[in-house]
Amino acid sequence: GQLFPFIAITESWLKSYISDAQLQIPGYSITRSDRSKRNGGGVLLYSMSSLPISVSECFDDGTCQGLCMVFPSAKLLVAVVYRPPDASYSSFFNVLEHIRHTIDTLPDTDYDIFITGDFNLPQIDWESLQIVSGGTSESNLSAQCLLNFMSTHLLSQMVSVPTRGLNILDLVLCNNDRLIADVKAESTEISDHDMVNVLLSFTPGTMEDHQASY
Repeated sequence: GQLFPFIAITESWLKSYISDAQLQIPGYSITRSDRSKRNGGGVLLYSMSSLPISVSECFDDGTCQGLCMVFPSAKLLVAVVYRPPDASYSSFFNVLEHIRHTIDTLPDTDYDIFITGDFNLPQIDWESLQIVSGGTSESNLSAQCLLNFMSTHLLSQMVSVPTRGLNILDLVLCNNDRLIADVKAESTEISDHDMVNVLLSFTPGTMEDHQASY
């Protein structure tokens, strides 16, 4: 069957004593950012081994986690973020700054950018790009911070269906929506969040114009 170019996982719950070898999927490279100071959290990205990696940056402040990868042969930056519901504004700001720095150091301006993860910001109305009532002051500041970040980097949010209950908590941000053919959210037995399946209109690292899942 068709390999997924990328598999992004949030709330990986991994610790340093769990080795990459224990998590290996044949044909994929592993990049991870574990939460070091308390249980839970963490992010993980599987990427096809055929895609060379030029930059691999990880972030963990004990609250938010993130990782940012650059794949030069595909002219692609992929980032994964976990923001827990109780995260402070400063923690979320710092993980976005970590990604911003990697974006700012890209060798060319024509890189495609994909940022995905569990942001836990249900108060954003993604049709109007407005913040609705109900969130804490810290989470509302974080929501506005994300909208500002998206505006700066010309990112669109591609998930339009709920991913947990009635809320869109798991996001896919992209600066080139023509590269995404379809986005679906499907229930899974291993999480209380739905699994977000992104169908790309291209296969990273090749010139072929057929679809691949992300």
